[in-house]
Amino acid sequence: MRRMDEVSTKEPAAPLPDALSASPEDQFLLTYIQQFEAACPVCGYNLRALTLPRCPECGRELRLTVGAVEPFVIPWVLTTIFLAMAAGIGVLFLIACAMFGPPPIYTMRHTDLIPFAAALYGVAAIPLLAMMILRRRKFWKLDATVQWVVAAVAFGIDATFVLLVFTTIH
Repeated sequence: MRRMDEVSTKEPAAPLPDALSASPEDQFLLTYIQQFEAACPVCGYNLRALTLPRCPECGRELRLTVGAVEPFVIPWVLTTIFLAMAAGIGVLFLIACAMFGPPPIYTMRHTDLIPFAAALYGVAAIPLLAMMILRRRKFWKLDATVQWVVAAVAFGIDATFVLLVFTTIH
């Protein structure tokens, strides 16, 4: 069985009778489909022997285009969400410090240190979030495993602080 991305060794066929009245773009698409295996991007139907620029299975109109390969963005989105959650806490902490002054660290009980550390992580997450947004293309160029590790670390830190804060606050 031939893969969909393999090149056909046959000579290009002449345009089909139905395609003679088609636009040059449609004729190019039909010629391409005669030379290469391709599936409908909507339903997956094999478009071999296509006579019109329309999928015979689902009826969607087809167009041959050139497009950039999209980066795998799921790890970036997850990392950005986790950093944004932490940065939100950091912004709230900075607002509270501006309104009421910084917390007196030397009089804190040991149970107050964990929420304080979580708030400091939130403050540190603000520039990290900005970096993730501004440097997203560099992140997308990283190996997928590295991307997932970064997302997992961001989630792990967030989850750890959430669990610790909720277990220390009664």
